[in-house]
Formats: sequence, C-alpha cells, structure tokens
Amino acid sequence: MTYGIGGPLPEFLRNLRSLRVLDSSSNSLVRPLPTFHGKLTQIDLSLNNLNESVPESLRRLRSLQVLNLSRNNFASPIPTFLGNLTSLDLYSNKLTG
Repeated sequence: MTYGIGGPLPEFLRNLRSLRVLDSSSNSLVRPLPTFHGKLTQIDLSLNNLNESVPESLRRLRSLQVLNLSRNNFASPIPTFLGNLTSLDLYSNKLTG
C-alpha cells in the first residue's frame, strides 16, 4: 500500500523532541531528510524514493535502535555508525561496503 505523500519530509518533524517512532514508509519521499533531534528509537523510511547517501545526521540519535531504509535508492558506502543499532534493514539499495 502506498500512502502517496511525496516530496521531502516536513521540516517541523525535526522539532518534535518527544517523538519516539517515525514511520513514513510506503510513500514517495525524496531527499533531503531533515536533521532529526530528540529521542527517536525507531525510524522506518522504507519503500520511498530516497537516494544519495545515508544521512550522517542519524549519528546524533543516541537512542536510535531500529532503522529501516530498505527499498530506496541509497548509493554510498554503509556508514560505520550504523553498527550500534539492534535492527538495521538496508535491503534493496545500491549501498557498498
């Protein structure tokens, strides 16, 4: 199922410091992703049109445990900071490393 939200994620999401889970999967989102702050523990951005590289800004999310970026068009080396997660899904991208 596609929800049909297109374009970039809204910038106001970066200011939701109490947000714990962000699920914007199955849309038509494109870069740039906002720089997230706060206590996000789970992010699901699978099944979108995100490309370029996995954002370095995710490094600042110390509480992040689950990250699903599968079925996008990310094309870069896999960042080493992603090794601290309990669940990581990068299936069907163009990542290297």
